[in-house]
Amino acid sequence: MQRGGTDLEPARIAWEERARARALLREHPLVLVRAPGLAPRDLVSFACTLGDIEPVHRPLFRHEDDPRIMRRGNPRAADGTTIGANAVGHGFHSDMSFRPRPPRLTMLYAVETPRAGGATEFGSLERLHGLLAEASWSDHAVRHETPSTAFRDDPDRASVKPLVAHHPDHGRPFVYASPCYAKEIVGIPADVSADILARIAEACEPPDYAHAWQNGDLLLWDNLGVVHRATPFDPNDHRLLWRMSVHL
Repeated sequence: MQRGGTDLEPARIAWEERARARALLREHPLVLVRAPGLAPRDLVSFACTLGDIEPVHRPLFRHEDDPRIMRRGNPRAADGTTIGANAVGHGFHSDMSFRPRPPRLTMLYAVETPRAGGATEFGSLERLHGLLAEASWSDHAVRHETPSTAFRDDPDRASVKPLVAHHPDHGRPFVYASPCYAKEIVGIPADVSADILARIAEACEPPDYAHAWQNGDLLLWDNLGVVHRATPFDPNDHRLLWRMSVHL
């Protein structure tokens, strides 16, 4: 599903063509690889050809075969403990934009998908720039901060970045302010800051693309140029995805 006037429809390749992924990502914010039956070692090996994998912050969500993979969804251990990070209800965001150096690439692999719901929706931050940005925005900076208590004692739980940035791959401007983590525009009155952030959040709706997962989908996306969020699904159903964040 795609909104007219945007280009977030993924470029699609087979697993055997995965060496093309990095080149495709320079012009396509999303790349879909159909690859049923991958093992954790396959994903890690592929990720390492692209860059350096960001460590998983919370030990509870680390994959037992490789701690660089995060379990996402609602898997539970034999004792009923939740061992996956369930992001349903988490608003539009760029992964770890609150860190001084966020990962450039997110990889998400579908192991088990619910019968309905559980999609991942995407919005283009480049489109938001064309739609909203005013000349003065280039002079502003935005403070990103995570609300997660898991990062409470982490010195990198917040950072300040330009409100308007230029993508290192192609140079086009984008608005770097995901609704979930952008807390304030620094150096301007609070009401003006709140109004700008509200306009950005409103302009993310409706999403530009929604990916309905199938088992074996490997989706890679540009973590600078797009925001994403998960949609609800029946909590009695199962959703398990493996995530890696990569520094290019």
